[in-house]
Amino acid sequence: EGDAPARGFGVIDWAVVLVYALALIGIGIYYSRRQTTTEDYFVGGRSISPFLAGISLYATLFSTLSYIGVPGEIIQNGPVLVGIGVAAAPLIYLIVGYWIIPMIMKLPVTSAYELLEKRLGFPVRLLGSTIFVATRLLWMAVMLYTTSFVLVSVMGWDPTMSTPLAIFAGGLTAIYTVTGGLRAVVVSDVVQFFVLLIGAVFTLIFITVTMGGIGAWWPTEGVTHWQPQPFFSFDPDVRVTVVGTFIGAIIWWLCTSASDQMAIQRYLSTRDEKAARRAFLHNTIGNIVVTLVLGLVGLAVLGFY
Repeated sequence: EGDAPARGFGVIDWAVVLVYALALIGIGIYYSRRQTTTEDYFVGGRSISPFLAGISLYATLFSTLSYIGVPGEIIQNGPVLVGIGVAAAPLIYLIVGYWIIPMIMKLPVTSAYELLEKRLGFPVRLLGSTIFVATRLLWMAVMLYTTSFVLVSVMGWDPTMSTPLAIFAGGLTAIYTVTGGLRAVVVSDVVQFFVLLIGAVFTLIFITVTMGGIGAWWPTEGVTHWQPQPFFSFDPDVRVTVVGTFIGAIIWWLCTSASDQMAIQRYLSTRDEKAARRAFLHNTIGNIVVTLVLGLVGLAVLGFY
């Protein structure tokens, strides 16, 4: 038996964390000095490039839980859930890009909840925005705490440090978000997207070099602990099916793209309908690339351990 892997961060790890934190704060300060109107603050003056808006949308909806969860799904249950989700992406792009986005971009609004007020009155708008804020607060709390718990475990700290670490990360995020407005959020999202992607690529490189090649970790036979994942089934005890995963991915993206303020705000930050559609195309490409890379990380980690 070999020695247990070392736990904790080294000098290089802490240097990366420090530079990353300072960069996020710097982004917030930089863009805080360039806010002149409320439209600049909330929708970036409607002049954000499609690439930045699209990658920001994906990074916003993609959390560290997903970063851990996609490889974990591959390791524990196999590639069906991940693979079919990627296969549904082109159809999702066509539906959202040519049906939902044109309808949204024709409306003179800065938030999804203005639509509720116009049709159903101010109380319904207030209820909808309150539900959104409450849902996202709970989502962010779970994401921050779970991520902090993972980091504490990796660094070998006392588990009670998870809460202070989550508070620190939340405070750092609030600083650059509140000060810099949407432009700061978009740019920081893009930075985070590439940090996560590069980290996954480096993981693949490290495992491949350590094991002596891709063939050393690439599965050549069925993994015995993977659960059966049929094409279709009415059995409620079957966790995943091909058809169910395909339909579920489409429904999730349609609901998110048509009603989630984080998505609508990204569309409205672009110049026009064509730019918003290109933004969603960049989001779709980013989704496919990251999901496939993380799927490979799952296979590599499975082979490594």
